[in-house]
Amino acid sequence: MLNSMRNGRSIASFPKAQTNLARLSGLMIGEHTPPASSPTFLLQGKGRKKSPPMLCMKDVTLRAKNGRPLLDGVILEVFGGEIVGIAGVTGNGQSELIEAVTGMRKIESGEITLNGKSIANRSTDEIRRMHVAHLPADRHRHGINLDERVDENLIIGRHNRAPFCRYGLLQRKAIRAFANTAIEKYEIRVGGIDLPIRTLSGGNQQKVVVARELEGNPDLIIAAHPTRGLDINAARFVHRQLIDARNRFKGVLLISVDLEELLRLSDRIAVMYNGRIVGVVRPSETDEAELGALMLGVAAN
Repeated sequence: MLNSMRNGRSIASFPKAQTNLARLSGLMIGEHTPPASSPTFLLQGKGRKKSPPMLCMKDVTLRAKNGRPLLDGVILEVFGGEIVGIAGVTGNGQSELIEAVTGMRKIESGEITLNGKSIANRSTDEIRRMHVAHLPADRHRHGINLDERVDENLIIGRHNRAPFCRYGLLQRKAIRAFANTAIEKYEIRVGGIDLPIRTLSGGNQQKVVVARELEGNPDLIIAAHPTRGLDINAARFVHRQLIDARNRFKGVLLISVDLEELLRLSDRIAVMYNGRIVGVVRPSETDEAELGALMLGVAAN
């Protein structure tokens, strides 16, 4: 017996023999999925080609301890001035892709380059210093320190460099000035910069992460589920920041399970299934039904 769920609710139950991947896709997405015999594939790198790709992944492979492929020959390009969305059912390699690009996990083979320089298997600090920003999927585990002050959370990753640190000592005046400017610019509601960040709402905590990462003037922004758990206004604010970054010719890699978000923000969407990218589509030439079919392997080769 199979049980299909959407938005936390059970919407259908039926014997396995009475369904197929296309039907499951339609139930998951919430609309009928047409036959996926001719998906709208695009060749890699059909975005803005005024310059070489900012991020280039070529034949990137990563395996679990039991030998199961987590990333299986991934090929992906992100150009400056575009948002590339990553769609896929959770557990199909999206998390591992993020970890490989940000230095949180070492790959076994393949190439990852940023502006022509290899970043494969470099440390997270080295990659950050190469102007890569990361909005992590779990801000509490990887984005902020709940017990630290708001202003100190705003400088994580640059806390040991000028102008925030000199001779091993934090420069409180410089930190305060930066924090006050960021709070005003990013509309962060806070009782005081010296209060623990846990006193802020989830949306304002996320704004702190966004402010910190984008104020570092990154070339590439890795945004993993950046609006998860946020209210409508906070989500719109984050969307606006990503679009503004794209318009300033930054490269944005957006990972999300929200297909509407991907379709609204992305210039191209790459779909992952079983650790592989099985299709790259333009939002104007696809819909949630086709994406759902790709995500479930209906149209995968």
